[in-house]
Amino acid sequence: MLRVMAGDTVSISAKAFYNIAKTLPGQGVDVMPVLGSAIAALASGGTAPLGEASQLAADLGTTASQSVTLLPASPPLEGQGEADPTAGLKFVLYNAEFEVVEDNTGTKIVEDKINTIQTLATDKMVMQENGFLEVFVDNQAQTPVFFDNLMVTHTPSRVLEVNSYYPSGLLMYGADMTFQAAGDEYNGYKYNSKELQTQMNLGWLDYGARMLDGPRWFVPDPLAEKYYNISPYAYVGNNPIRFIDPDGMKLVLFENGQYMTTVDDGKDKVTGYNQLSRVNENGEKEFTGGGHFSFNDPEIDLKAIENRVINKVEFVSDETVENQINRSGVKEHRGFFSGYSYANKSSRHGIMDYGHQGADYYGDLNKNTFYVRESIAYNIGDYGNYLWGRGMAELGIDLGNSLMAAHVNNFVNGYVFRKDKTTLYDFGKGTYGSPSALDSPADQRAIAKGYISSPIGLKSVKSKFGLIKRFIP
Repeated sequence: MLRVMAGDTVSISAKAFYNIAKTLPGQGVDVMPVLGSAIAALASGGTAPLGEASQLAADLGTTASQSVTLLPASPPLEGQGEADPTAGLKFVLYNAEFEVVEDNTGTKIVEDKINTIQTLATDKMVMQENGFLEVFVDNQAQTPVFFDNLMVTHTPSRVLEVNSYYPSGLLMYGADMTFQAAGDEYNGYKYNSKELQTQMNLGWLDYGARMLDGPRWFVPDPLAEKYYNISPYAYVGNNPIRFIDPDGMKLVLFENGQYMTTVDDGKDKVTGYNQLSRVNENGEKEFTGGGHFSFNDPEIDLKAIENRVINKVEFVSDETVENQINRSGVKEHRGFFSGYSYANKSSRHGIMDYGHQGADYYGDLNKNTFYVRESIAYNIGDYGNYLWGRGMAELGIDLGNSLMAAHVNNFVNGYVFRKDKTTLYDFGKGTYGSPSALDSPADQRAIAKGYISSPIGLKSVKSKFGLIKRFIP
């Protein structure tokens, strides 16, 4: 009996031999004591005495003795007589509720080959459910069949543990709700992938800013006076089905790409989440998943939300980014001199001005939307910088020179001549002041992120890792 988890790989093999010179009563292996002891040990967490094992097997309603009958009897091959064996190597997977899993249950029959050592083997089987795999040999014929070298090769999957939780984070106990892989490896990351604190057996989960103790925070909300109808210790406003809080910080919540609310707990750090939902055939809303993201420029982005200028979020695919880069023509002008010349004439109000091109010409970018790439949300201005950085990588211009070119452009056209002022990047009060002499840190981050998102760009900066760390905190 082998404990397995969904995704584990198991292969089974054995040798078999028989002749028909002698006919005796059935010589099958009696699996009852072995299976009973195994089940008792698994149930008690140790090795049970034989008397207890036998009693447990009996209490289970002869589950062990019926394991053979769960499989069809090995049919005699064509030409076999009454003395020929119906025997084989058999395996049964029981799930956590001790129901037979048909996809991982079967038999390898001893063939009609007298006085020949036969190999009975399965291909590698991927376990479909968590449970217990029983492997045994069986002979229901009158001819003695000899089995030897029974081998079971078990390759665990990378899954260490399966847990089911109530929405509030409490663990659902039960054989069909929790399952842990065999072995000594420990999984310390539990509900919402947060690390369980084992000191003094308190059972807290570390969310970074605060500790979660079951369905409530260990410390009060610093802005509890804003929510008199909710306990200051309540997790996600006592509505864990609708809301999540990935790190105990301020949370900006979207649903199906539409802004819903901001849960403000007074912390400086901010994170976003887009909750996916649908209406089922009964007219009820179902939540089907979602995605986390941070903000490239949290200060400006939050003000844009407060000003009700940005109210949507869109997760941008690789295919969309590639299309936006291709239409700018950068790949046709790759090279040192060609690249610099093309960037110089195409960047400002040209085809490499990706924000304006997407909004004014192609219509696939909008001022009211955040664009998420690599789990970072960019407003339209920063997303234009992200694409510009990727375009510079495709032109073959190195990252350092690309970042410096952005500083020069900001100084000349923004700070000195004030030519770059545009309503497209104005997100309301407190978001669009007088330009500084240098490009902003958020603009530089977006350019660098876009640059290394290109395989060409990433390859070119591998030897300059210090430069990457400088511009990508």
